[in-house]
Parts: sequence; C-alpha cells; structure tokens
Amino acid sequence: MVEDIKTTVRTSFDVINKNDLAAFQKALAPKFHAAFTDVAKRAHTAFPDMKLTVDDVISEGDKVVTRWTMTGTHKGLARQSVLGEVKPTGKRVTVQGITIHQVQNGVIVDTWGVTGKLEALEQLGLMAEYTAALAHKR
Repeated sequence: MVEDIKTTVRTSFDVINKNDLAAFQKALAPKFHAAFTDVAKRAHTAFPDMKLTVDDVISEGDKVVTRWTMTGTHKGLARQSVLGEVKPTGKRVTVQGITIHQVQNGVIVDTWGVTGKLEALEQLGLMAEYTAALAHKR
C-alpha cells in the first residue's frame, strides 16, 4: 500500500511534466480537477520548459510528503497574487517546494504545501516590484 500511494503521487508529477492534463486529472479527486488543472496550465504557460523533479518521497499512513524542485524559463505570461500579470522575463528559475498529499482509493484527495515563491521572484528580478506592491497594499 505504501508504494501504491507513492506511485500515485510520483505519477502526478510525471504527467504534469508531460503537460498531460487528462492523465493528471485521473490522479486527483474530482473536487480538484478544475483548480489543479488551472494551476498546471498557468505554470506551463509561464514556464513552457518547466520540469518538476521529485527529490524526496516519504509516506506515513495515507499521506505522502514530497520535496521537489521546479526549473524553467519564464517565457510566457505569469500570474502572481500580489503583482498580478507578470510579462515574460526570459530568466531561468529553480524553485523548491514541499507538498503533503493525502491519497485515498488511488487518488489525491487533499494537499498542503509550501513553495519558494520569494526565491522565484528574486530570480526573476521582481523583488523590488513585489515589496513596493506589498507596501502599497498596507
């Protein structure tokens, strides 16, 4: 069972890399289809050469923790929660994250995670704009 849930999660990363959204949805509970598919589409639009690498996988019960790295070149329009639409910078980024996936009956039913968003903004040369936008929101 432990290997089965690890395989489910690893498969979700593989199909995101292939930009195979139909296969990605098969790894997800239906409640996540729209939201997660949208995130994957936006990521591939912003970083068409995006590659996710699973660095570590740990499981306990029905949960799988992944430490992962995303690399890609910012060649398309991106959406950032504070800055809004971000035009392509042409810069290459490497961002790390950790995600906890809850797997039941062979599909991911919930996730929690952290991503190095500030790390990405710094690599894209957008930290000054980001901090100014945050200061403006106060």
